[in-house]
Amino acid sequence: MVGPRGEAPDIQRLHSSEARARADMKRSKSKKATPRSPTAIDTYIGAQIRERRLVLKLRQADLAKTLGVTVQQIQKYETGQNRVSAARLFGICGVLKVPLSSMFKRDQAHHVDAAEYCDNPQAIAQYLNDACSTQDPVVIAKAIGDMIRAHGVTEFSERARMRRESLYRSFGGKTNPPFASVVQVLVALDVQLTVEPISRPLVSFK
Repeated sequence: MVGPRGEAPDIQRLHSSEARARADMKRSKSKKATPRSPTAIDTYIGAQIRERRLVLKLRQADLAKTLGVTVQQIQKYETGQNRVSAARLFGICGVLKVPLSSMFKRDQAHHVDAAEYCDNPQAIAQYLNDACSTQDPVVIAKAIGDMIRAHGVTEFSERARMRRESLYRSFGGKTNPPFASVVQVLVALDVQLTVEPISRPLVSFK
């Protein structure tokens, strides 16, 4: 059906608007999702998961195996890089033997006591490796500081041949310590750095 000539401009505008709307929809669908930055809540819940796991002295590999996911996935949960779904969080709480509500409030009863990990080099390595999995230099430095304080700063400063002030400043969890200091402290803790490949798709440089 053909309408009066006077309605043609309105119809043209309508068609033009519909065409633009369809084009916008196509463009929005074709856009690739960009990596999501962790929110404060994601980071907090991840920290709660890690803290409770350390209390139970579970490795990331142990938690991953029980949940049927990869170690890399657990690392992303604990750093807040990946958001934990409600169903997954419920399962994690079951493994960690805590109520779901505990993930949303600070529970001092579940605070990690670093002194429980300073008995032997294997326990120290586990504690520090968990911190290294966050890939956060400040968290790693603080974990090393936890081990120093667990041994007693004065006694450890003599063992590491470092000044107490330097230990407090470098490993208080507020700054990034010099790499030489990190190596010196790790040697005094009877542990050493190792390098492992990161599990991710290989990239060709050709």
